[in-house]
Amino acid sequence: ELVSPMASPSRRVVLAGLVGRGTRTLSVLNPGETTARARVEVLGPDGTFAPEGLDEVRVRPGSVTRVSLPGSVGDGPAALRVVSDEPVVASASVASDGDLSVLEDVGDWTGGALVPVGGAVGEPDLLLTAPGDAGRTVVVEGRGPDLARRDRAEVSVPAGSTVRVDLGRVLDLDGVSSVLVRSDGGVVGTAQYTAGGRQASLALQAAPVDVLTPRVRPAP
Repeated sequence: ELVSPMASPSRRVVLAGLVGRGTRTLSVLNPGETTARARVEVLGPDGTFAPEGLDEVRVRPGSVTRVSLPGSVGDGPAALRVVSDEPVVASASVASDGDLSVLEDVGDWTGGALVPVGGAVGEPDLLLTAPGDAGRTVVVEGRGPDLARRDRAEVSVPAGSTVRVDLGRVLDLDGVSSVLVRSDGGVVGTAQYTAGGRQASLALQAAPVDVLTPRVRPAP
């Protein structure tokens, strides 16, 4: 499982890429000195709702509280939003058939996020969430091994909801080795890879465009 560095503690945490398979657990860390009281919201295909049983999660200072997600969360693709009165860090996991998929809070991104496709990794689905008050449009571009664009499509993400994108339906993936997912911000997402009962979640983050290289000088 690929695990990405998470954002700093916050009173509002969004975990993208929740799927309905397996045992689902939410973990909330309170690094502060005051008990945190948090509520959990689900951003699903039909909008945002508060699932029964998650209206208040208490986390003592300097500790982690783990909560099994109830059936009221639903089994569709979704994101979790944790709203707390104290800054917290949160993650979620989905365990199935001895495999584990982890969801992290990495925030939204601006620019292009690169998603490998084809070969051993297969064709993932994208799970995209617009947690704000406005809908967003995301552009997906199929790229070849030379990074030349082969195909392009636009995906609309309604406000407060999650959409699942089957890349094989919106793009011609023939000769494509990666997909560039472009966003102007306000969207969080993951690429979901599955093979049999196994699954992995890759958080979408802006690909680096500047890379430091060593300066080589001739010997005196």
